[in-house]
Amino acid sequence: MKFKFFFIISKINKNTTLIFHLVTSEAFKKNNSNELKSLNFEAKFLQSVVVANQNSVEIYVGLGEKSKLSNNHFNKIGSRILTLANGMKYSSVNVFAPDVDSASNIANIAFGSLLQSYRFNKYFEKKLKDKDVKISEINFFTKYEKESQSIFSELNILANNIFFVRDLV
Repeated sequence: MKFKFFFIISKINKNTTLIFHLVTSEAFKKNNSNELKSLNFEAKFLQSVVVANQNSVEIYVGLGEKSKLSNNHFNKIGSRILTLANGMKYSSVNVFAPDVDSASNIANIAFGSLLQSYRFNKYFEKKLKDKDVKISEINFFTKYEKESQSIFSELNILANNIFFVRDLV
């Protein structure tokens, strides 16, 4: 699975890409989105809502209160993104996180997604296709593009070591 970090939002084909929006509860209260409020979305931690129309499928994921977020919270958010995306038939995922305020936090979201992607099917006679990860790439659109990529490259090494140990156990 590829992880990419972009600064400028390039042209996105909404028909072939699943779009995630990460929203803090403070930003959600300021934005006042009636469509999301009608779906009982309040941007609480890990709360999600799917908005589908003719042209795209967008998933809003709540971050909760900005002051209460830690690296572990961002790992869980990344895990939730992969879990939700894997249940749908998209190969590419775009994540918009304007409320995430550091490169480390963006990298930890990607790290959480990577850890969630681990599967051990080596000795199974019948590999269950529903257990495979269907996502081929996750693109993060953030103003911390280069810093996030640098931090994630270190976390990727850590993830590979975690996967190695999981395989041994």
